[in-house]
Amino acid sequence: MSPADPSTSNQAAASQPALRSSNGSNPWFAVSIGLIGLIVGYGIGSTMNEGSPIFPGTNPVAQAPDAPAIPDTPPPPANPPSVDDDPVLGESDAAVTVIEFTDYQCPFCGRHFTDTHGQIKKEYIDTGKVKLVLRDFPLSFHPHAQKASEATECADDQGKFWEMHDKIFETQQAWSAATDAVPAFKQYAADLKLNAAAFNDCLDSGKYKDEVQKDLADGSASGINGTPGFWVLGPDGKAEQIRGAVAGRGDVCVLFLETKKRTDTKQNTNIPSPPSEVYMKREQSCYVLKMRRRGLG
Repeated sequence: MSPADPSTSNQAAASQPALRSSNGSNPWFAVSIGLIGLIVGYGIGSTMNEGSPIFPGTNPVAQAPDAPAIPDTPPPPANPPSVDDDPVLGESDAAVTVIEFTDYQCPFCGRHFTDTHGQIKKEYIDTGKVKLVLRDFPLSFHPHAQKASEATECADDQGKFWEMHDKIFETQQAWSAATDAVPAFKQYAADLKLNAAAFNDCLDSGKYKDEVQKDLADGSASGINGTPGFWVLGPDGKAEQIRGAVAGRGDVCVLFLETKKRTDTKQNTNIPSPPSEVYMKREQSCYVLKMRRRGLG
């Protein structure tokens, strides 16, 4: 994503995700931590590969020491959204529900689909631990995102939501560059052997325009301000908001350091516990940096 793309700048404005979680002894918490590891691991790669959206013209790794300090008081948690009547992937009785807000034209969302979605499906959804609810969050500066969302909804009328979802992400670069993406979506419907006339009428009429905008409004009300955005909902109302397309290394650190804490008996203060092994391998210097900024290491 280019330095001027607001989907990244929106993330930069948010210093850390809202977190509402139980302690690490609950199974759902372990699942959510695993999901966070996958989602944020993807976020690290996508941000670095894009250059430096936070510090234009410079290397994001070199600029890590200049990341904003962690706020003393985290922002108040937003209320998680409902699952609405949106498409669900996974077992209906899965203990953990992930609500994903996506923009089909967002490059970070495309990378999440390419690099992470399949792994989450294999490790969590297909094993019955998690069900995924897909909601729309078309950003105004992505001109084809609204119609892309509507195309998936129209495909859902014929039982092919996830097939259209996958097709649109797989071909994101092609239709994103088009002046008009609607012909591409109609071709995908034909490729998927949908009833072309019914699909075309649905898409041309804007049948699901309001439904897509409702998802956008619900996501915004829950604290989502960029894409992809996630809520992880566990039993008994436990919830965590996760921003997958993190703005930079500082935000990655904040997410992990604030997710799980342990008590230091010597200082009698709560300090972050070490993050996962995968995270440490990929962002060890960032973790050490944040510990030092807090005077803890």
